[in-house]
Amino acid sequence: MATKTPTKVNLLKTIYAGRAQFETLLNRLTEAQMTTPGVHGEWSVKDILAHLTAWERVTLERLNAGLSGRPLKLKPIKTDEDVEWMNEKVYAINQERPLGDIMDDFHTSFKRLMARVEEIGKKVLEKPVVMEWAGDRPVWLLIADNTYLHYEEHQDAIEKWLARGMTPDPKKDEGEGMKDLPMSTSEEGEK
Repeated sequence: MATKTPTKVNLLKTIYAGRAQFETLLNRLTEAQMTTPGVHGEWSVKDILAHLTAWERVTLERLNAGLSGRPLKLKPIKTDEDVEWMNEKVYAINQERPLGDIMDDFHTSFKRLMARVEEIGKKVLEKPVVMEWAGDRPVWLLIADNTYLHYEEHQDAIEKWLARGMTPDPKKDEGEGMKDLPMSTSEEGEK
């Protein structure tokens, strides 16, 4: 895990590069591969995307609340049990949702989070001081943990799963990242 405080410019570059790499992998997958369970425990790639989306939303809520000085709208997530509770809840809520809706939310949450991260002053992002509202971590690490470090973790799981026999569709262009999907109109604000 990263320990040295990055500059804002380097943090943004690393996030966007990590996301592009993850989306390149996703672009190689068929719908069947995206919805087949067993990638990470019982989760499919679709379930992983819902999971990543939820954690991006939690991060956005923490940033918005912490930077404005208002209380969090959600249950504090500080322990491994809290994380497990959150992950189980996200899985249960999203398991039956269509892949297209999950993909829309996946793109929307990232765009919203990054718009907020880009607005944050470099003094706040580069500050190595731990902030309670950031889950007792520096702000940059809260963001890193729920963007590029999180993508890396799940990309590794997907690649291992593919190596076990769920191969990508060779007919899809492997050199391109994922195309922008239409924004979800069902999402109003952060949940």
